[in-house]
Amino acid sequence: IKQMIISHKYKYIFIKPMKVAGSSVQVALMENCNKKDIIKMGGDRVKNFYEGKIPSIAGRFGSHSTPHHIKSLIGKKIWDTYRKITIVRNPWDMLVSAFWFKHCKKDFSILSKTKINELFVKFLKKNLGLNHQFYFKNKILIADIHLRFERLQDDFDKFSNLLKIPQVNLPRLKSQHRKDKRHYSTYYQNQSIKLVANCYKDIINHFGYKFS
Repeated sequence: IKQMIISHKYKYIFIKPMKVAGSSVQVALMENCNKKDIIKMGGDRVKNFYEGKIPSIAGRFGSHSTPHHIKSLIGKKIWDTYRKITIVRNPWDMLVSAFWFKHCKKDFSILSKTKINELFVKFLKKNLGLNHQFYFKNKILIADIHLRFERLQDDFDKFSNLLKIPQVNLPRLKSQHRKDKRHYSTYYQNQSIKLVANCYKDIINHFGYKFS
């Protein structure tokens, strides 16, 4: 489910891609939302975390809240005048995180690293392009502000200061899904490295990501 926040109080739109610690940012932002703001929530486990964290929830958009979908619902005036904020993450790392999220309920404890890597490559080939629609349209950036996953708290603090939002420490949500904590690079070989590099070249080039 794609999720988002539209804050009329602070005049921003939070666009939430997948597997970029977006739930942590969303929870932190909701601490200072009010009943006029529009919030699209996640599943029941996350909803339970939200209880008591915000005054109220005024509305929910549909489950496919891509930038194009959000703009079509709120109109050009709000879209053009509110700041758009999202999160970006090294694509090679993001895809490993997405793999573990998809398989979080499976027991891989008896599998070798080689077998896990084989399963990852199969997942990769079926999921190339994940999050593409959140960053560029006709080669132009959609969001005004991009928080980097790799320095998320620092970037979130800068964003909060810019909009004069009270600062909040980001919670850690969903990190338990990645059961194998080895570095993302160990999941890849030359061919799969190139697949990601070609598919995500706009993100990689613009934000300076490298495979390391």
